[in-house]
Amino acid sequence: MNNELFDARYNIIRRDRESSKYSYKKDGGGVIVAVSNKYNCKRMLQWESDFEDIWLTIEIPNHKCSFVLCASYLPPPVDSSLLKKYLKHCNRVFDSCKNEQICMIGDYNVSSIDWDLVNDANVNYKASTLGEILIDFTRLNNFKQHNSILNNKGKILDLVLTNMAGCNVSKSFNELSKNDPLHPTLDIDIDFKVSDIVRLKSNQQKTKLNYHKGDYDSIQAFLDDIDWDTVFSECNNVDDMVRVFYEKLNNAIQQHVPTVKSTSNIKKYPVWFNKNLINLLKEKNKLRRKFKIFKNPLDELSLKLISKRCEKLSVQCYNEYTQHIEDNIKNNPKYFWSYLKSKKKGLGSYPGQLSYEHKTSDSGVEICDMFAEFFSSVYGTNSSEANAGVVTDCLRLVEKHADCMGTLHLNINDIVTKLKSLDISKGPGPDGIPPIFITRLASSLAKPLHTIYNKSLATGSFPMAWKTAKVVPVSKGGDDTLINEYRPISILTIFSKVFELLVYPHIHNHFRRHFSDHQHGFMKSRSTCTNLVSFVEFLSEAIDEHRQVDVVYTDFSKAFDKVDHKNLIKKLSIYGIFGSLLLWLGSYLTDRNFYVVVNGFQSRNYSVTSGVPQGSHLGPILFNIFINDLPGLLQNSTPFLFADDLKLAKVIKSADESILLQNDLNVLNEWCKINGMFLNAKKCFYIRFTRNINEILSTYNIQSNTLLEVTTVRDLGVTLDKKLTFVPHIDHIVKKSNKALGFVLRNSKAFRNPNTKILLYNAFVRSVLEYCSVVWRPHYSTHIARIERIQKRFVGHLSYFAGILNKKKQYADRLDFLKITSLEKRRDLLDLSFLFKIIRNRIDCPQILSKFNFLVPRRLPRQPIKPLCPPHRNTVLGFNSAIPRLSRLLNKCSGSIDIHADSLFKFKNTINFSIN
Repeated sequence: MNNELFDARYNIIRRDRESSKYSYKKDGGGVIVAVSNKYNCKRMLQWESDFEDIWLTIEIPNHKCSFVLCASYLPPPVDSSLLKKYLKHCNRVFDSCKNEQICMIGDYNVSSIDWDLVNDANVNYKASTLGEILIDFTRLNNFKQHNSILNNKGKILDLVLTNMAGCNVSKSFNELSKNDPLHPTLDIDIDFKVSDIVRLKSNQQKTKLNYHKGDYDSIQAFLDDIDWDTVFSECNNVDDMVRVFYEKLNNAIQQHVPTVKSTSNIKKYPVWFNKNLINLLKEKNKLRRKFKIFKNPLDELSLKLISKRCEKLSVQCYNEYTQHIEDNIKNNPKYFWSYLKSKKKGLGSYPGQLSYEHKTSDSGVEICDMFAEFFSSVYGTNSSEANAGVVTDCLRLVEKHADCMGTLHLNINDIVTKLKSLDISKGPGPDGIPPIFITRLASSLAKPLHTIYNKSLATGSFPMAWKTAKVVPVSKGGDDTLINEYRPISILTIFSKVFELLVYPHIHNHFRRHFSDHQHGFMKSRSTCTNLVSFVEFLSEAIDEHRQVDVVYTDFSKAFDKVDHKNLIKKLSIYGIFGSLLLWLGSYLTDRNFYVVVNGFQSRNYSVTSGVPQGSHLGPILFNIFINDLPGLLQNSTPFLFADDLKLAKVIKSADESILLQNDLNVLNEWCKINGMFLNAKKCFYIRFTRNINEILSTYNIQSNTLLEVTTVRDLGVTLDKKLTFVPHIDHIVKKSNKALGFVLRNSKAFRNPNTKILLYNAFVRSVLEYCSVVWRPHYSTHIARIERIQKRFVGHLSYFAGILNKKKQYADRLDFLKITSLEKRRDLLDLSFLFKIIRNRIDCPQILSKFNFLVPRRLPRQPIKPLCPPHRNTVLGFNSAIPRLSRLLNKCSGSIDIHADSLFKFKNTINFSIN
């Protein structure tokens, strides 16, 4: 009987083993939960499965919160099908459960997992098949396993899985019965207190300009009446022209743009409350206070009626708010992030105190200065004139008689087009003028800007007012109380960025033929995918021939911030830039400054003494010009560049080959000294790609520092192991996408449109599973199934949501009903789309294109020929690498598509039809 274990102070909920369909023993045992009478407890019979489990909702009155408790037991032997079935049931419960705080306690008889390694974010833990299923479940639901108490066999059988942060598990010494050595008694403490999160106070202005309600007709008339030629004729230089331009602009803004009260960061009411609901709540509170004093029965009746009205209106307001989010989320993703921010109750982003170099402050201005001091510490100083001659020697490989460009003139129609194409959802720059203002007045602003832009280019002087950047610190994911765990986001004036956008095509067209084929970063028609495909194909060819490839990964310290201005200007002149354009680029780079803004507080201005401007359009191409001579100096190895990410690869046939690779590292080190760049030797490492038993051992060094050898490396978002199996990468993306899927499912419960959920899934989950899939595509069924399992979980959730769970039981039928393509078929589509772009020059990568063998018939055959001849490979790795795989895939579909004639749209539609 229940009272033999607990007295009347507890509510007893039990489920005996005889009710389970999966237990081989029916005599005795089961699950029991005792809940104190102090807490409101409700058993959820509709959530219970055919296993031994109890589901409860428990309310904690003192803290005005509740959570879901599940106590369960899975009898041995537990196989993958049983575990999948039970965890699938749990996921269904979570889909229907509105409470986001969950605690699962039980014995799942999966003891092979090392939970310390699972909880370590820096370790890529490899578990058994059962372990993978359970670990994926925890990541999907944002659970953490808190029990670390080992039994007498050094294992953990009893798991405590919860998404509540304040959970602590310890060994209990208050035993109700004889202790089981396999199941030590546990004390589980959960802290339901709301943590007092101290955030940096806000210093927002009480009023702000409401540009959305500006009188743009009046402003346009005001600007059109100005004779800009006469106004600018009185100016001595371009800086005076910009100053006068802003004076006229600010006068129009003050007269015709209204002000509005700015709302505080932490609001009294949720964002979805409207005025009617707020007024009704105020009336309800008045009535409640009145009833407490006079105890009038009529007041009690009125209170009940108004409470029902409040409840009904709040549901209506929340539904209208979520519907508004859904209606706008596709065109503007900011709506989704504002929705998430509203769920966080408006908490600020920065802690109340931050530290930098043994200094701690809670003052907004001091914190801004600490950020600015940290961000400015990375800048270097201009090199001496003595380096100029050595820089010229480094450029000996550059063609001496290059095309020259010394002047530039912009067209007013191009300016109007760029102004009208601005994204009005973006915020303002340091001058406070947002894109919506500029876009609405594009025609009126184009004339003065046309004069300013061309005057700036003709005189070789970039306006000083546009050299100031507003910097916002963003956490890198570490300890958010440390200043050095933040990175700067630079925001430039919009007029300045439009100016750069107009100049960029001319600079790019001039340098296009000079850029190294080894550079893939910030290059038109190239990407991380082209870099990785060419690199991995280089590796797979060598490994297929049973060779070894040594690859050194380098790390430039703050490369974009360390660019020496004098060296860059010297290189620009050697590439054919001269005259006023060279002066203009020099003026654009130098004498820049920035200030930091945090929660409305602002630092003083700090100088930028080196580097290319962050957040700019010209910065990336200028960096590529600066580093462009480096690949030509590396004669003994094959370089692969993505902006500042450089790796040197060489096939090693003997110890002498390693010496040649070391020579290239020495050349790289010398180049860095000459150009004022710095290699962080502690972050440089090397890896041997091979499947040979007998490896050629060698070591490499930079600046007398011996480099670390690794067995796996994360390269541009893809994890490579030394045997090129891509198993660590698959483990990583499954882990990441499970967490992302859980994030989507938890935060989309209020949405009613299935297309919204699909949109979020595609953005947060599928993008992770498909990133660079042409590089690492799996060919073993176990890996294919593990990746597909993530989409199966989402499709199951969507099927439950759409009410077709029992009607469409097969995964393929659900995909067909929901019009979703399986991930395996989508990888076919992505492979062929990549091949189409390579062949049709949508992707500019000669290294990849040259590896495809085209079949050209000598006579017209009766049957369609196969367009490509797959290269012969000796191993499974080589057979399934990108070039042979893409060739076979195109040959398979050659009867229904014409890769040389079809448009990309027709090509994709034909492929999609043929693979479905």
